[in-house]
Amino acid sequence: MQRDIPAIGGMENTKQEMSGDDNKKLHAFEGKHMNSQNSRINSTKRIGVGLSFIVFPLIFVFAFAGHPNLLDPHFLGSAELIQRAHNQTLLHFGHALVTLCTGLLVVVATHFMNTLKNTKAEWLER
Repeated sequence: MQRDIPAIGGMENTKQEMSGDDNKKLHAFEGKHMNSQNSRINSTKRIGVGLSFIVFPLIFVFAFAGHPNLLDPHFLGSAELIQRAHNQTLLHFGHALVTLCTGLLVVVATHFMNTLKNTKAEWLER
């Protein structure tokens, strides 16, 4: 068959008849490229999920520990709550971190969703 083929291993972009050997080289090249790209994507996903599992709980512990009078819990009225939060930079920073890191929860939830796909535990999604 006549067709334009990309340059692979010294082959030129000319109309030529593809032999079976050239066709195999083309498919091998495409397969190696796709495997390499998929490998990088899967590696990035694995690292991202791993970091999410490590970083998110650490941020939660840090943010929770930033609350004042943590060892003396009791209910506060509105005025007391406002007074306690006033000028508490660490408390506000912890809450901002938790808000910004909710994206990590999306990564973890997506990982669990893909892990449970096509298993008996998939009933949670239905």
